[in-house]
Order: sequence, then structure tokens, then C-alpha cells
Amino acid sequence: MTINELDIRYDGICVYATIAVRASIIAKIILSFLNLVLLSAIAIFSLEKVPLAAVAFSLLEFFLIRFTLWNLYGEEWLIINARSMSYQHHYGFFTTSLRTIPFHRKITFIPYDEVKENGQCYSKLMFESYDQNNLPQLIYYSVLHLHEKDLERFNKHIDQIFVDEMTFSYEMPPVNLN
Repeated sequence: MTINELDIRYDGICVYATIAVRASIIAKIILSFLNLVLLSAIAIFSLEKVPLAAVAFSLLEFFLIRFTLWNLYGEEWLIINARSMSYQHHYGFFTTSLRTIPFHRKITFIPYDEVKENGQCYSKLMFESYDQNNLPQLIYYSVLHLHEKDLERFNKHIDQIFVDEMTFSYEMPPVNLN
């Protein structure tokens, strides 16, 4: 398994995380070949005036090109603050709309879909919090696997948000987590 790349920063209010896809070279070659085959089929059916087949292969190509762009250029963008979490998926040439989910208590994440390979552990993240009735609320499922060291780093940054929020609300001197 290739390690997806985590870029994380904290500006005192929000944690900004970018998780970039790192697909293997073989996967990129296979996807490029399949795109070439489908584009050839679309061209042949268009020239032979078989519109139904050309439309069907065009629909297949649409979904395959999206999958290919994700594996070549894909990034998952997360923005977390003390009151909401926003996420967006970037495909290189286009980006999905920004979605923001509010929450009322501290957000936590739970690793799921763990993969162990060569003694290393990789997990996806399931973010949860509590609603206004103090019932657990699922906020977001991450799409990409992260290494356990990246998970620890991510958790420290999220904890820092809520320590800073508490410090600010009680007008205490800043607390530094080491």
C-alpha cells in the first residue's frame, strides 16, 4: 500500500488538513490504458454512426475519468474548528462544493477500515461528536487511509483546537500541549 500524504497546519482557530492520494504507478498505467480503450471505442462508434453505443461508452468514460483523476491528482481537504467541520474533494481539474457540518461538543475521530501491511497500520477516519441532545452524531467518514503516526499528529492538532477554545472562553493564559 502506498502511503497517502498528510499536510496539516493549525492557525490558532482552525486545523487545515490535506490528504493527497498516492496511487501506485501500475494503477496509474492501468487506468490510463482503460481510458484510452474507452476513448477509442467512443471514437469508433461515433464514426460508424452507432449513437447508442457511443453514448453508453461515454457514460462509462465519464465515471472512469473521474476515478482516474482522483488517483492521479486527488486530495481530500478538511477544515476543523471548535464548532464545525468542512470538507471538499479535489480532483485536479475540478473540486466538489465545500460542505460544512456543525457540531456542539468536542469532535473526535475513530480509526476504521484498518489495513496492516509490512508491520505498518493504516486507517481511515470516522469523525463524530454530540448533537444538542448529547447524542452521538456521525460527522464525516474520510476517504483515504492514513499512517498511524499521521493519525497521532492529526489528533494532537484537533485537541489543541479545543484546549485553545477553553482557554479563550475562560480567559486563562495559553496552554501548550507538548
